[in-house]
Amino acid sequence: MALDKESQDLIITIRETWHRLDGLYEQYAKSIGLSFTALMVLDLLDNSAETYTQKVVCDKLDLPKQYVNSIIKSLLEKGYVRLKEAKDRRNKEILITERGKKYIQSALKPLDDAEFAAWDGFSPNTIKHYAQTMTRYTTSFEQVLSKMAVEPIIKEEPLSVPEQPLIIAKPVNESAPPSLFARRGR
Repeated sequence: MALDKESQDLIITIRETWHRLDGLYEQYAKSIGLSFTALMVLDLLDNSAETYTQKVVCDKLDLPKQYVNSIIKSLLEKGYVRLKEAKDRRNKEILITERGKKYIQSALKPLDDAEFAAWDGFSPNTIKHYAQTMTRYTTSFEQVLSKMAVEPIIKEEPLSVPEQPLIIAKPVNESAPPSLFARRGR
């Protein structure tokens, strides 16, 4: 069944709104000294009664292992999490420390409060319908994507960047140091 033009336009509007929403989460994450993805990892760890291994975090957030490893390492350095040997010794459970709990309380609780305030004008039925619709759509989209061909439709050659010398911009005031904003080939 092909979608009519109005439905297609609404889907584009939904996509654009998701991008805007992602941008808002990204802004918030930066304001508290985290990346958007680190915020997602902390939120996942905080909102679960289970303890997760790095592999489970990768699977739940659909992120590459190396990326999650880098985030966990950063959270370890900040003292927000610690690692505990899991049942199978190849994996380690990620546990939130007391410092991490305090940080989450001060950093993620305001985000939760903002989300709840944003939803405050909606009826419980609308919220329930939205949650069900998003869950159903996500499952459907996942199924459609999994059936798509892996090969790109148009094969492109890798972009090649010509080697150009690095030129340091000369300062207007000769006594000033060269600009940190170097240009290539200009």
